[in-house]
Amino acid sequence: HRYRQQRKKVARLHEKVAHARQDYLHKLSTKLVRDRLTQVATARWGTTSARAKHRQTWVQAQFATMKKGRWQQVVKKLQRWSDCAVAQDCIRYFVNQQDRMNYPYYRRRGWCCSSAVIESACKQIRGGRIKGSGRRWNVAGANAMITLRCAFANGEENVLYEKRRQDNILKLKQLMKVPRKDPALPLAA
Repeated sequence: HRYRQQRKKVARLHEKVAHARQDYLHKLSTKLVRDRLTQVATARWGTTSARAKHRQTWVQAQFATMKKGRWQQVVKKLQRWSDCAVAQDCIRYFVNQQDRMNYPYYRRRGWCCSSAVIESACKQIRGGRIKGSGRRWNVAGANAMITLRCAFANGEENVLYEKRRQDNILKLKQLMKVPRKDPALPLAA
């Protein structure tokens, strides 16, 4: 009896690990869907504070419809605004990503439908790792550090070092092509 229970438990854990990536993509999808709807609402009604409540209510209503699995209804509403480029871009996104927006299925599987996990991870990575105590970065330095950290996290540091080495060799070759003006030093032939 215990053996069967343990087998079921291990099978559930294997299934959970197997669906971890899909769970991550799903959470990312919910954030992107909400962001797209917000962009459409802002393009449609502007950014004035008088319209803020209307925009927020519209986004919440459309997102609730999406979470019920009825993304086609949202697309039909967006098609009414054929003159709005942001709405057309949003429609393209929804059609292309429809397999990632099966929210009723995700909820039945027990997966979280919130993007809070993704937003928290982004905040921790940016805030804790890049904006740590005593660290000061300009945009170029922060981008370089993020590239370096991603390369190490993905095990691609050798590729990064090789690219850096090739860039340095190219710079040296370019410097060697520049003629010198110092008469004491012979020119390279």
